[in-house]
Amino acid sequence: MRAPLRLLLICVSTMRMRHTRANEIEICPSLDPIVTGAPLVIPEKYRHNFHGVSPNIPGVYKLEGFRFVDAEKGVMDATVNFAVANVTQQLGITAAHEWCDTIGRQGFRITFYGMCLAYSDEEYDYIKVVAASQMGSDCFGKKPGGCRLVQVSKTVPGTWTEYEGLAAAAGGGIEWEHGGGTVGMRIKYSLCPSTIVEEGVTMLVNATFEASAVNSKL
Repeated sequence: MRAPLRLLLICVSTMRMRHTRANEIEICPSLDPIVTGAPLVIPEKYRHNFHGVSPNIPGVYKLEGFRFVDAEKGVMDATVNFAVANVTQQLGITAAHEWCDTIGRQGFRITFYGMCLAYSDEEYDYIKVVAASQMGSDCFGKKPGGCRLVQVSKTVPGTWTEYEGLAAAAGGGIEWEHGGGTVGMRIKYSLCPSTIVEEGVTMLVNATFEASAVNSKL
């Protein structure tokens, strides 16, 4: 009975995730959920045009901004500007893709696989995000699926600030599951920080936004 019961639990979890993804953001589950290939729909209240504040290392590189180019499928594009060539080589990374070491403005894609509400206060939502970034994988050799706690303003204009803990420093926030004849993806929210003040938590990205995007697909 164990295998059928496990499969039933997987199916129930998957159905729940599909339903809540299409509407408001769900509360973070107590266990890392398993989902199928249904796209992650970004809630409208987070569909902004973001202007990068950091990372910004003068003479090296700056995050210029990012936006959801297809919010119905969890797809975001970002732009980074490299002030010098061979940035990753200077950091001792030898297996980076060519674009990572090319001077000038470079675009890269971020695909969101999981998003849930950890907690909120009067000013901010604190959401856990599991996403795969081409900059993380192509330039820094991280495993698919970073897990970050994002502090995002409830009002416009506002800020979007991403925090990462030691558990997710190498990536690995998504994991394929094959049990019971069903292929699923485990979304490892457990790798995200629980709060922004935990020991070992680092602020990685900060951006501002002024107005929500009218269209989810541009």
